[in-house]
Amino acid sequence: MPEGRVVRAVGGFYDLKSAEIEIRARARGKFRGQETIYVGDWVEYSLTPDGGGVIEKILPRKNLLKRPYVANVDRILLVFSFKDPVCPRLLIDKFLLLAEDSGLEIIVVFNKADLASADEQEEIAGPYRDLGYKVIYTSALTQQGKEVLLGTVARNVTVLAGPSGVGKSSLLNMINPAFRLKTGDVSQKIKRGRHTTRQVELLPITEEGFIVDTPGFSRLDLDFIDGACGLTRLFPDFTSMAASCRFTGCRHLKEPGCAVREAVEKKAVNSWRYEHYLIFLEEVENFQAQRYR
Repeated sequence: MPEGRVVRAVGGFYDLKSAEIEIRARARGKFRGQETIYVGDWVEYSLTPDGGGVIEKILPRKNLLKRPYVANVDRILLVFSFKDPVCPRLLIDKFLLLAEDSGLEIIVVFNKADLASADEQEEIAGPYRDLGYKVIYTSALTQQGKEVLLGTVARNVTVLAGPSGVGKSSLLNMINPAFRLKTGDVSQKIKRGRHTTRQVELLPITEEGFIVDTPGFSRLDLDFIDGACGLTRLFPDFTSMAASCRFTGCRHLKEPGCAVREAVEKKAVNSWRYEHYLIFLEEVENFQAQRYR
């Protein structure tokens, strides 16, 4: 039975990429209410007389990203902008929590480099490079970073995520103008981007690489994090130090012998990262209190 990868799902139909062809298929009735088919899934399908297909089986997944739902992903490309709109560090760190939770390779892209000076770029992006993330500067206007970006996503499946208005669709059009994805401006009233991507779709970058353009996020809840321990493991700059805290399950607030707070005091950890941790911890614990009320 032939196999194909789901590249998009529209109105109950699934477009499958199989070798050199693309087939529109529907799901066998047994899937209704039983198992969900996601973009990125590998499936077995049968052909119909009209040239379409019927999905017969979902093949085992290596992973499933839930925000948004995409199966069999290899890396996450987080896209922010230096300006227009400016992306606060708090927002960047919140997206990093989502990416860290996935367990996937993380690449951080700062777009609209043409709007920021070299000093401004380093001030905004430098700390994330120091944390160990691969950081790429891009400009869809000047084509800066095009070859580096293309080389990064040339193989396997990459998910593109980030706030609205940072230029995700523009970057994809830079990589491959044939995409002709709709782009949007930043609202001058609310200083946030307008959504231009409406659905999750696998776009072929090369013969061996796909990229997933996802709808932009204007907010991101932290309901997927399990308490202080769950939050701590998503801060790579805290993890090794947290193991040295005096108490197991230390929340890194006022507990004596907290190695994380000691590292902050010694400037071994950025103070603003710790401040963000406290903000996120309050949100996580408030959510848990409401859930179990």
